[in-house]
Amino acid sequence: MLVILAQIFIGSSLPFSLTISLLGIYFKRPYFLVIGSILSTGFAWYLTGSPLLFIHILGYFLPLSHIFAFVSLRINKKLGYFLVVLPYGIFFLSSLLIPLIYGT
Repeated sequence: MLVILAQIFIGSSLPFSLTISLLGIYFKRPYFLVIGSILSTGFAWYLTGSPLLFIHILGYFLPLSHIFAFVSLRINKKLGYFLVVLPYGIFFLSSLLIPLIYGT
């Protein structure tokens, strides 16, 4: 039962945290980014257990990217907004490339 709850929490938190954060950027509501950061901690905690160093570091950077985007939204620096999407894009690309490299 605990495994099923963990899969639901981790699996659903990733797209929901990204959606909340992107809505916060679109509507200029920086506190949505904080909510997105809190929601992404479950998935980030899962990533830190990976033996691959790259994925392990990405797990720590995932919630911090929301906070960096929060700060850039507060001081009106538009270049920092992409920090929310960057770790998700890296994770998506690595999830496609790792099975191709290792053959699993």
